[in-house]
Amino acid sequence: YVNCGSDSVLDNFFDGGGTFCAWIKPESGGENNQARIFDKRDASDGVVLHFDDESGSTCKLKLFRNYSSTNGQYLTTNRDITYGDWCYVVITYDISGSGSSYRPTFYINGVSVAVTNDADSAGSYNSDASEPLILGNTESTSRTFDGKFAIVHIYNRILTAAEVAQNYRTLKGRFGK
Repeated sequence: YVNCGSDSVLDNFFDGGGTFCAWIKPESGGENNQARIFDKRDASDGVVLHFDDESGSTCKLKLFRNYSSTNGQYLTTNRDITYGDWCYVVITYDISGSGSSYRPTFYINGVSVAVTNDADSAGSYNSDASEPLILGNTESTSRTFDGKFAIVHIYNRILTAAEVAQNYRTLKGRFGK
């Protein structure tokens, strides 16, 4: 895993709109079938993207974000991740507000996918400023990612669907797509 630290440029990167992008090649659901793609939270503050609802060689992605009243919990409706295959995962999200107007968009291989809202956020977001950004695990190393990462980007704005698709098309040849 990679500990990216807690530099101020990484703090609350979804505030006002942000984007997380990574090429991943998972080999399994990882430790406890909830492998972390990224983790920037402790027990009550922050955000995490992890695998969920494994079935056979596929799973869903789940984004969890701590808020003061109700935590936002969003997952792909379908098991869009297949173990052993390279996949381009993108999350765009704006946490400057809460509720149904502030839901993340998930993209898999350049295409927006259906998302189920386990719980819409309520209240204000709990800052993750004191937490390090960990790729491929948690700070306590209890949710290890089993596989490979390549080309991780974090943007301080929401990429458009066209930009996400272009980024996928530009890089997909490197990953056998």
